[in-house]
Amino acid sequence: MKFSLTTQDIFKLKTDCLVLPVVNNAPFSMITKKIDNYSAGLLSKIKNSGDIDGSCEYTALFLEKSSVANQRLLVINAGKTKKLSVDELKKLLNAIFAALKTTNSKTATIILDEISVNGHDKNWLLEQTVITLSAAAYQFNDYKSNVKSLSLEEINFITNKANQRKQQKILQQALSLVVGINFTKDLGNTPCNIATPSYLVKQAKNLAKQCKKLSVKVLNEPDLERLKMNTLLAVGQGSKQASHLIELHYKGSTTNKAPIVLVGKGVTFDTGGISLKPAANMKDLKYDMCGGATVFGVVRAIIEQDLPINVIGLIPTVENMPDGNSFKPGDVITSMSGQTVEIVNTDAEGRLILCDTLTYAKKFKPKTVIDIATLTGAMMVALGPINNGLFTTDDNLAKDLQQAAKNSTDKTWRMPLEIDYQKMMDSKIADMQNCGPRDAGSVTAACFLQRFVNAEQSWAHLDVAGTAHQRNNPIGATGRPVPLLVEYLRQQSKKY
Repeated sequence: MKFSLTTQDIFKLKTDCLVLPVVNNAPFSMITKKIDNYSAGLLSKIKNSGDIDGSCEYTALFLEKSSVANQRLLVINAGKTKKLSVDELKKLLNAIFAALKTTNSKTATIILDEISVNGHDKNWLLEQTVITLSAAAYQFNDYKSNVKSLSLEEINFITNKANQRKQQKILQQALSLVVGINFTKDLGNTPCNIATPSYLVKQAKNLAKQCKKLSVKVLNEPDLERLKMNTLLAVGQGSKQASHLIELHYKGSTTNKAPIVLVGKGVTFDTGGISLKPAANMKDLKYDMCGGATVFGVVRAIIEQDLPINVIGLIPTVENMPDGNSFKPGDVITSMSGQTVEIVNTDAEGRLILCDTLTYAKKFKPKTVIDIATLTGAMMVALGPINNGLFTTDDNLAKDLQQAAKNSTDKTWRMPLEIDYQKMMDSKIADMQNCGPRDAGSVTAACFLQRFVNAEQSWAHLDVAGTAHQRNNPIGATGRPVPLLVEYLRQQSKKY
């Protein structure tokens, strides 16, 4: 879908539908007053009739022909107060999009003058409006033979000449983020017989062709064996699909400042291995590569935004299958770090590919390391589909990520990562086991990863098991936490 700004006189503007949110307990804005006068008091009649009383939750009340340049006029009840919360804004925007879909409109113009959001300015409002409406418009139809496309092709926003240049920059920033989000969604939604580890390698190489600032290196199984990345290799050894470690090197800054390293779990399908998962909902395990897909999406977005920052994306990608050659409960594997791991559950595989990758990341001497993974079912139980789980002992990094979460509306909650939990991962015969007891499952998984990070290293772990994809979501992959990480990198780029 196309988004654009216009400074054209609203009464001369050619659009199929003019969208006007109206607040009950607030006077009309200047532009709304003009429309009301131009349409012979239509808006006042609607408001005085009591239909817009704030009791309805962001629903379309009327769809009528107005006298405003022969446009449809879509009046949306925007609630009781002019200042909305972030959640209220998203409900309102989704209601607007749902109403527009019921029409045959190819173009629509939305007037945002009536809307304000607590704690945020008009530029933020424009950016979030574009992101939210883009999410509502997203479709994944690559494997459908009969596709009904949206009739709505373009949405315009009214602005003035004084703000046009700034708002055009904000619009492009939002659209570049949408490109990254949709890239992540597409990768996550692609069927697992197609989105294999080698498919992700091809995606990385194709991405590098589009950007001179991006280079790609792929470590194949002989390379991984040479580096003694045994825990990574163990997970994929039961599959016919070869395992890889993908490196994405984005050189956005000419300085030699230390890079920020993003590590994304890329298990393209997870049967659980010998510790086989139940059949119910197993098809959703194609989403177990959403951490890796997030890294792809973030890199794509920062390329589009041309951020002046150095970022390295590391994506270990494997397929976890049961086979005569599969790793087994009871095995002891020596990781790249030299630490030994007792396998007690082959379905706790994500941390095994991440731990070797975290060890490998040390060679880049990073400023910060952030790993992203659909790691534990316990995270879904703890926070559900609302918040990303954030684990770190670095208070400054936590503060930066939580501020980025607020700015991007990509909700994130800090979880405990205390030394007392570490003993739950101890093994009787090895340095550690790969899975602890049921209690505090998401915390102990983070504790396992922490053992492969230097104590002085700024590091965070994002468990996105509940947020990266949702079973009740008709589009599957959500594209989270791409907004969070792009906003974090955008803020960090200002410090370069």
